Amino acid sequence: MRNIFIIWLFCFTCPLFGLWITLSNGTVLYGEIVEHNDNKLVLQRLDTFGIVEIPWTALHPIQRQQLQQKLGLILAKTEVSQTIPGIVLYLRTGSSIMGEEVERKGIYVVVRNKTGIFSIELQHILKEEAREIPVTDIYRMSEVYGEMSKRYKLEKADGHWQFGQWLMQIEDFEHAQIHLQRAKTLDTSLSSNVNVLLDRIQKRTQEIQQKKLMQKFQLYRNSKHYDQALAALDQLKSVLEPSQWQQYREETLSQQSEYLRQTISQEWVQQAQQKIGALALNRKLTLQQAQQFILQKLDALILAELAKIFGMEQAKIQEYWEKREKSAKYRFSYGDGTFIVGLQGQEPEENAGSVEWEPPNISKQLLRQSTLSNSEEWWQAASSSMRKEWLLAYYSENRLTVAQQELKTCPSCSGRGTQISSSKIIVCPACHGLRAERVVISK
Repeated sequence: MRNIFIIWLFCFTCPLFGLWITLSNGTVLYGEIVEHNDNKLVLQRLDTFGIVEIPWTALHPIQRQQLQQKLGLILAKTEVSQTIPGIVLYLRTGSSIMGEEVERKGIYVVVRNKTGIFSIELQHILKEEAREIPVTDIYRMSEVYGEMSKRYKLEKADGHWQFGQWLMQIEDFEHAQIHLQRAKTLDTSLSSNVNVLLDRIQKRTQEIQQKKLMQKFQLYRNSKHYDQALAALDQLKSVLEPSQWQQYREETLSQQSEYLRQTISQEWVQQAQQKIGALALNRKLTLQQAQQFILQKLDALILAELAKIFGMEQAKIQEYWEKREKSAKYRFSYGDGTFIVGLQGQEPEENAGSVEWEPPNISKQLLRQSTLSNSEEWWQAASSSMRKEWLLAYYSENRLTVAQQELKTCPSCSGRGTQISSSKIIVCPACHGLRAERVVISK
């Protein structure tokens, strides 16, 4: 046992080259440390000149701790604790307050912690308990540095050395670097140890920045802000494995493409409904002008609007629109304006669901008696909501993909095509003898 103690003593009074290494099983090796990290050290033996990788867990615990400390892999214990004396007040309400006692004033106890300063009446206190409390629970992070700097002898190198290490433990790396550099200036023998800790600060700072970037990337991607997510991912390119970075990028681009495909499709239809609604309110517009607007101008206006909203080229918007998921279907009726377009509309894409409808068996004489003899008269007499629905059906049939056409029995004549007025049979003024209203279902 005495021999092992002598070996340890020799080991830590000599440089890090030519060390006696004692393993947990009692084996002693002699050599130079040529490499080390958080998991292992690499020793070049000076007796056999072989290279040995030794996990830290294989070293004797006492030597492992001392050697890791000397190499800067663990910090030496600081002289000043991270806690300060405080109290816990247990209140009669069942709650408690923990903090530093500031003063006792009359019937009050004044306690402070990082959330504020509290004056508690003695009659409300059920029990008091002294306890060591972490400094960061007493002071806000903006106050910790100023308060703790009073507890170190900063006129000496050792004070800066100890304070710098403590600041590293709470990850205040900016102030830690200042005090470690000051320690090295005041005592050059600390240079190698300070440099090791400064390297660790740099590595840890990079790890924190990378973690924040990764969190930002995940946050942006989960909230569907894909451009920002890709920008954050680009900043991670130098630190991620190429295959991992590529996987993240491909997944994000795929999610973005699917999101845009769905969102642009929904926004396109919403824009169409809004603009057609405004069109229907314009009482100076003829039906022919409204139809021409829908066929010739509406899509171009929607493209320009969506390009502005999504910050994309119109050609890309058009591409996403054409690739839209066609599971969403839109149902619009020509209503009692069906006579303008007739019962036979565009052939549905899948030729399914269309209703066969017999031609109305109504005399030409009755048809000539229709109260609304042309489409413009209907357009001018129709309400704004009826005009909007008609225009939406017209746009849907001519600009979307028709999935199905349906014929709905005219509600005014119950599908007869005629009505009785003043004991006379007349053509139904709603359906104009067609007996039905046409419904367009598109996607």
